[in-house]
Amino acid sequence: MPRNTATQFQNNFIGGFVTQATALDFPPNAAFDQDNVVFSEIGIASRRPGFEFENNFTTLTEANAEFAQSTFLWKNAAGDGQTNIVVQQNGGTIHFYLTGSSLSLSAGKSVNTVSLSSFQASGATTDNLNQNECQYSSGLGYLFVVHPFCDPFYIQYNPSDGSFTSSIISFTVRDVFGIAETGVLVDNRPTTLTTNHNYNLLNQGWDSTKITSFHTAASAYPSNADVWWTYKDDTDTFAPSTTLGSVDTGSAPAPQGYFRLNPWSTARAATCLAQSGTTLSLTGTVDETSGTARPSVTEFHAGRVWYAGISAQGYNTRIYVSTVVQKVADFGFCAATDDPTSSTIFDALATDGLIISIPQAGTIYKLVSLGATMLVFGANGVWAITGSQGIGFTATDFSVNPVSYTRSISSTSYVVVDNSVSWWNLTGINVVVNDPQQGITVKSLSDQKIKDFFIDDIPSTSKRWARGAYNPRTHQIVWLFTSQSAADVTSQYTFDRCLVYNTLIDAFYTWTLPTGNVSVNSVVVLEGAGSVTSGSSPVVTAGGLSVVDNSTNPVVSFGFSQTAVSTTTKYLVSYLVSGSNTFTFAECFDDITYKDWFFFDNIGQDYTSFFTTGYLVKTQGERRFQSNYIFIFNDLSDGVINAYTFQTLWNYGNSGNTGQWTQKQTITQSITHAETNYDAGRRRLKVRGSGTAVQFKFSSISGQPFNIIGWATADSSNAQP
Repeated sequence: MPRNTATQFQNNFIGGFVTQATALDFPPNAAFDQDNVVFSEIGIASRRPGFEFENNFTTLTEANAEFAQSTFLWKNAAGDGQTNIVVQQNGGTIHFYLTGSSLSLSAGKSVNTVSLSSFQASGATTDNLNQNECQYSSGLGYLFVVHPFCDPFYIQYNPSDGSFTSSIISFTVRDVFGIAETGVLVDNRPTTLTTNHNYNLLNQGWDSTKITSFHTAASAYPSNADVWWTYKDDTDTFAPSTTLGSVDTGSAPAPQGYFRLNPWSTARAATCLAQSGTTLSLTGTVDETSGTARPSVTEFHAGRVWYAGISAQGYNTRIYVSTVVQKVADFGFCAATDDPTSSTIFDALATDGLIISIPQAGTIYKLVSLGATMLVFGANGVWAITGSQGIGFTATDFSVNPVSYTRSISSTSYVVVDNSVSWWNLTGINVVVNDPQQGITVKSLSDQKIKDFFIDDIPSTSKRWARGAYNPRTHQIVWLFTSQSAADVTSQYTFDRCLVYNTLIDAFYTWTLPTGNVSVNSVVVLEGAGSVTSGSSPVVTAGGLSVVDNSTNPVVSFGFSQTAVSTTTKYLVSYLVSGSNTFTFAECFDDITYKDWFFFDNIGQDYTSFFTTGYLVKTQGERRFQSNYIFIFNDLSDGVINAYTFQTLWNYGNSGNTGQWTQKQTITQSITHAETNYDAGRRRLKVRGSGTAVQFKFSSISGQPFNIIGWATADSSNAQP
């Protein structure tokens, strides 16, 4: 019977990991399954390097049982434009690591720390502090810190002596609502002055002298619609006895806000005494309190500090916005600068502070400044706050517009990439894009790529605690998550998986992190972290033991110098030394041993890297074919041997038990190619078996790299079905 022959060619792997395809329409250049690989933007499929402690690492010994962990890159500390500081929370303590001035990030550890207990909300417990994360924002050289059970505070860095000072932020709002008087109409002038009505009048700018004068003239007390300064005569003298008949009050409430309150506990009676000298015994429920709850969300935008995420009824949908910051006292001044009850200077200013409420939002989890827009991510959707005239946000010109009803479930997974924000919820990975042509839109990153993997393979609780960071040099977003539902707080911060997304090629892939000796607790991307300087030093394990080779000679580490600013993804890690918990930072860079944590014990933990191509249906599915030979192309430009195994999977078989998987072939790309300076090599392998569909699986060999560019097959099939 005559045979048809054809050549199939795949020259890149930029499609990444894809689960949203059928057996007949699997996209080209994509992987059906994979782990611990990197699909680069130029199409090479490589092993991920091993995780290892950063060069010249130092350690911090501190308990972390049932402690929340968070990291943040504080840019432009002290406002000099050159100083970036990594902020690390371990439970109730905040640590600082200076970048760019040390041999490693961990070596830049400051002796200064900040204790959250210094700002603990009254009634909050130590567990409240230790088990909940901080959020951070920065502006004008200051770091702003919020915690759900702490009064917000700011931190200042002093470059002259390397010290850090922290101070509470005092909050002020104007009482623009007053006390609700049940059954009293706004324009009703009572004949009896209750203490609550007296408070409202004082809050509207009246004082006891004016109230008495009005009562003498009207035989009643002012209503909540009476504006005191409308009773001035032509000489600008308050004279209700002569002006009462000429004033038409109407039924609109008079301006309120003379009194300035602490929003977390309004204490109106005490405020009235302090600011007006009047003692009032207020009755009923006249005050508002958030209890132990405080803002858990912050952002710096439009020259202001923004706060939200207060888990108390009536507070949870509010956003507190400071006045445009000119001095430290402005950090918490979320009110109009001018007295709205004044008869002369009462206009709202563009620079004022204010409170914005979005009742539909539910709990607010995150605020992100994106260009001229403040994005608000709530439990019930996404909103955009911006200026209505296209000039950015001001207190006198802004709009609040719904963007999407895509939900949020936590604050930790958000990653800002250029002009977009990506985050996780229960059903997928979403992205908000601020497009100059289409405006602000929300779409899914995962639905067309890895929807099944995301929904089925990642527990719901793990999605809540996932956290990410973006490296603009590698174009990688790395999200850490746990493969199993966490049983306690410590488990929430012991991450064993990474989901990596390359923004340049729109490709996902996963990494499995080893568990046991070393735990990965968080991730941060920084600029300017110093690398080791030229020289050598003896290698010791994390436990302090000297590392020796097979001849008992000490192993020596050789460093290198680097002066250029680098962009580096750092992982906060911890491990036990003599029973004590120890922190340091690590990177994914070991391309020598291809083992994780080799430095920990000179043994390391092995891991498997593999990827399986999508279904290749080469005869429209009606005829069997043979891929007689496969030509595999390897990148040799780094001068190292490529070694891996190759296996053929026929006819949609999902395990070796089907008899459709051939035996693995071991391939070692000849060292001769590397020694003679070839940039690429090719291996020709015999492909066993036949069928209507085929997949190719490439797997790692312990301790060896692979860098696969692509492959070509020489196929043949019967001319007739």
